[in-house]
Amino acid sequence: QVNNQWKSYPIGFSQTETIGTAGCAITSANMILMAKSPWVCATPSLVNSWLKSNQGYDTAMCSYCLKWAKPTEMDGVPSGLNWKGFGTLPSTPAGLKSKIDSGRFIIARSTRWTPKPHWVVIRGYTGTGQYWWDFSYWDPSDSSPTFRWVNDSYVVPGCETREYD
Repeated sequence: QVNNQWKSYPIGFSQTETIGTAGCAITSANMILMAKSPWVCATPSLVNSWLKSNQGYDTAMCSYCLKWAKPTEMDGVPSGLNWKGFGTLPSTPAGLKSKIDSGRFIIARSTRWTPKPHWVVIRGYTGTGQYWWDFSYWDPSDSSPTFRWVNDSYVVPGCETREYD
């Protein structure tokens, strides 16, 4: 999101927001698309362009609001990334582990930049997945890859999620 190569590009149809200021959703979608469909060579700027050309923004909500299912069409194959729906982060580590073990990719709403909605990617777990600190996520607004931990006061049980497999 904040990479110098694309952070200043306008996002969606916004006249004021850029990928750097409001691109967490498309950057998170880009991360899971690349993980599930590595043959798709994409960057947030390419995802943004594709979404603009393929009705991927819900302009009735805002000029850069992502239609969450739309990025699944970018890989072009049914065996690629698939939209599963809206949800909430499970209330227990076992519940989150079960989703990850079943192949789910989870984008979660973070309160890091409240009141603006902010989205991050739950990347998986280490150890047994028995404790919240076993689960980490990537925040696209970090300037370098940083492991953050679920239940850190920003990404907590019950927060909104978008799920894919």
